[in-house]
Amino acid sequence: MILGLAAAASFYGLTAGPALSQSRIGGIYQEFKSNSCDNFDSSPCTVAFSVLLRQPLKVLKASCTILTSEGGSPSKEITGASLGRLSENEKTYIAGQFLAPIQSEFAGPGQVVLNFLVDTLLVVPKNWKPAIRISRLNNPPIAATCSIVGEEVGAAD
Repeated sequence: MILGLAAAASFYGLTAGPALSQSRIGGIYQEFKSNSCDNFDSSPCTVAFSVLLRQPLKVLKASCTILTSEGGSPSKEITGASLGRLSENEKTYIAGQFLAPIQSEFAGPGQVVLNFLVDTLLVVPKNWKPAIRISRLNNPPIAATCSIVGEEVGAAD
């Protein structure tokens, strides 16, 4: 049930824009999602997964590969990421666990890749979306590919 960063990184290479891949085997749920953010306002970049229509989900693993173009300025960087939940209408975000990078590397001039792989026990209620929110100082453009793996909690409706 361990989800490696290689899977997220290879999935990132396969997608040019927002993408979605979801699977269920028994009570195990897995989903991949990508998002690119190039907005230059102060809003964080959110990678929102699908609405949980069947039952709550206990997220056991979360992983992300984030590519950022810093533009050569050290003041433009990722300041944090958190795993939480997003309302169905995407207006309310409730933060859960902070995601600490396990690896960062330079991908080229002015580009940094951050990799996250976190064990978690966050429970996301039915009718909410699991989400990973990435905060940026000076809002550099980023591309994020994230995945979650978890267990569906309770009986299906």
